[in-house]
Amino acid sequence: MWQKLLGGQDTPTLRAEHWGGRPPAQVLRDILAREFDVRDDLTFAQSYGAGVWHSANGTPYPDYSTAPEQCERWQVLSPVRGHPHGTTHLNRRLKQTYRRTALDLALKSRFRRTPKPFGPEQIVVGDKVVNTRNQSLTAYNTATRTTASQYVANGEVGVVTGQLKSKGSKAAPRYTQIEFPSQPGLRITADRAGTDTDPALELAWALTVHKSQGSEFGTVILMLPAGLQSISRELLYTAMTRQTDKIIVCHEGPLETLRERANPTASETARRLTDLTRAPKPVPVQDAQGQRRLFDGHLVHITHFGLTVRSKNELIIADLLKRLADGRFTYERPLRGSDGRRRFPDFTVTTDDPGRPIYWEHLGMLDDASYAAKWNEKKAWYAAQGILPGPKGGPHGTLLTTDDRGGVKEGDWERKFKELFGTSVTIRPGKITRRGRT
Repeated sequence: MWQKLLGGQDTPTLRAEHWGGRPPAQVLRDILAREFDVRDDLTFAQSYGAGVWHSANGTPYPDYSTAPEQCERWQVLSPVRGHPHGTTHLNRRLKQTYRRTALDLALKSRFRRTPKPFGPEQIVVGDKVVNTRNQSLTAYNTATRTTASQYVANGEVGVVTGQLKSKGSKAAPRYTQIEFPSQPGLRITADRAGTDTDPALELAWALTVHKSQGSEFGTVILMLPAGLQSISRELLYTAMTRQTDKIIVCHEGPLETLRERANPTASETARRLTDLTRAPKPVPVQDAQGQRRLFDGHLVHITHFGLTVRSKNELIIADLLKRLADGRFTYERPLRGSDGRRRFPDFTVTTDDPGRPIYWEHLGMLDDASYAAKWNEKKAWYAAQGILPGPKGGPHGTLLTTDDRGGVKEGDWERKFKELFGTSVTIRPGKITRRGRT
């Protein structure tokens, strides 16, 4: 995925969007316009599932009764609540831009057809919201027309659909009712007991990555500012696995920096030396910023000489290369092709011909059809760059591939490497290097 992003390759399921000096809220508005044709209040409501009804004179209005079951069509995620790129600000700006008419109607003292605004964020009918605590609330069953207590979990996302003033009623509606896609057919009354600092209901067009855990959304729009130290490997993994259709990574800083955050050395878990079931194994590792930190060796893959890799099989290969080609290899060094795209070979091994390195790729999931298809695409890219399989290789390098189908065969891997490497170099010990920077 990171190779596609860094290479500027957009796909139907993945795209990167640089802020380009725009405020985060403007970046978000531009994406909603392009992806969901959001132009005004009505098209904004339609983007998360609202239908349309027409008044007697033909004026279109949003029909929110269809929104709950489609409200997870898209979701903005941010690492934090505060700051211009945080959920609080983004939700506020979306409400100011696209929900002003709905709020004005709810603030009317006379002829009001919807409940008064709820909570400090002035939540009204049509707003997308998240329940912020585990609680039992009063629920109206639309099929049986009965009321009962219903459990609502912290983090459930829904849409405010009522109450709506019925025909013939003189009194304005009093209760804010939400429908959640996880509980179809139930209109759940919000609890007004929350305080301004701890409301029971919040706006939810934008959620924190933490709050989104366990949920899935069609399209995820991920807002990532530059220089935020709290962006960890775990946070990126959580955010990028919430989507079912597409993820749009909106980045203020360089994508290369974010890729560094996806490395094992950016893992918060691995830095916690607090395992309750076994003693931690502290290992000093130099991270992408050049700082030496302690990691739990049980939770990341670290060679005996301090190189952090992504898998146990890569650890085996790294140790093999340390023994056979010390000072000649780097891990995940960027390789820029003639098409401007960048790839990250697992290992790059220099030979006596500087223009013809050995590029070693270990293929750990060839039994997976999607993985195999991506590898065939990458192999074709290598061929286009003049990098071909051994023993002869190509004008710009030799491609060495290994896999673990049938088990880990370290002896076979070593033999294949020696066949390519043994006659192409004179061993000159040197310093092992990590991934280079561009």
